[in-house]
Amino acid sequence: MEGIDIQRKSPVIIFLVILLLALPRDTVSTSGSGSSVEITLGMPQAKVAEFSNETLVFLTNEDLIHLPGAGTEEDPHRLENVSILAEPPSLHIRDITVHLLIKNCVFVANSTEAATILIENSRNVRVSEIEVINGHSGVWLAYSDSCIIEHCNISGAIEGITSTVSTNNLLQDNRVFRNTMGMMLYSTNETTIISNSIFGNSQWGIQLDSFSQDNEIYSNYLGWNANWRSVSLERHAADHGTNNTWDDGVSRGNNYTGFEGETPHPISGIAGSVDRYPSVLVDTEAPIIDRPEEISIPEGSSGSHLKWTASDEFPATCRVWRNGILFTSGPWHSNITVPLDDLSVGSYNMSIEVTDYAGNIANSHAMVYISFSFLTGEGAGIVVASSFISVVTVIALIGVFKGLRS
Repeated sequence: MEGIDIQRKSPVIIFLVILLLALPRDTVSTSGSGSSVEITLGMPQAKVAEFSNETLVFLTNEDLIHLPGAGTEEDPHRLENVSILAEPPSLHIRDITVHLLIKNCVFVANSTEAATILIENSRNVRVSEIEVINGHSGVWLAYSDSCIIEHCNISGAIEGITSTVSTNNLLQDNRVFRNTMGMMLYSTNETTIISNSIFGNSQWGIQLDSFSQDNEIYSNYLGWNANWRSVSLERHAADHGTNNTWDDGVSRGNNYTGFEGETPHPISGIAGSVDRYPSVLVDTEAPIIDRPEEISIPEGSSGSHLKWTASDEFPATCRVWRNGILFTSGPWHSNITVPLDDLSVGSYNMSIEVTDYAGNIANSHAMVYISFSFLTGEGAGIVVASSFISVVTVIALIGVFKGLRS
């Protein structure tokens, strides 16, 4: 039998060996909750890279002239679509009397040294559809009147909304949650608190001090505050002031978890206030969460991530698994984003469970395929194709080595 030309076969052998070693390999993550991969659970829509670290300060009406709008009730000055991550206050407003609308912004404080949004000695300020995270107070109204805080998410602060020596303000349709205290009113008068969801705060939902009077509080959801795992120990509301009303005087009071049907419902505190039209707060609806499309990316790509969009009126906790192993857990309230930059070649089944404060649960999952950069296409196709190539390569290698031995 004629000998094999080793020099002619060597390049083929080397190529086949390299190809075999370069093929994608299924991997199972062993990372637990201590993984170094950062996971964003319910952070604002803006990416951290898009945040400015400069505090916005408006201390006179003249400071607003560069903003759109004329400063009138019909055409207010407008501060919109900004994201600030800075030492608090992230937004400082003082001595403003013209009309100002702050809308669709994100303010994140990097400490609890001061209020994230501080509005002092001002009037006609409207804060709407804002995400506020951290700070001593999420929003602090000080010596201000005729202001509106509405449709905001406020979390992570010592006090979610604080009102001090202020009057005739409106707090409506906000979600104030996972703070130490939900809302605190000090020397506050004639303020209306209506249709807010105040839940999951670690000490109290709402408190009014002994110098607060003539405030109206009704149509709010007060749930799972303080010892929320034991409804008998929940602390939703306390009133130490004078002439504050906890219903609309007609038919609407507030909704409380743990309410057992006693009417009128007594409000804690020395004021002796009652809610004449209370209702029990019951939540039987599970969170809503989408199912992302499968993702196929080459190894080493930058900026890739897997994002779930979830929603619930009372979001609580979230757990994420990677190939069946718990990867991370924590609170959530909107988008849940998992960076994929550090994953090695392989396939990953990413599964998620989101829970609300009532214990309702929703699940979702998505497949992630990481390939070597020279392989492209859909993830499933990559794995199937690479598996086929692996088989063919092994057969070819066996044939070559048999030839060498002949």
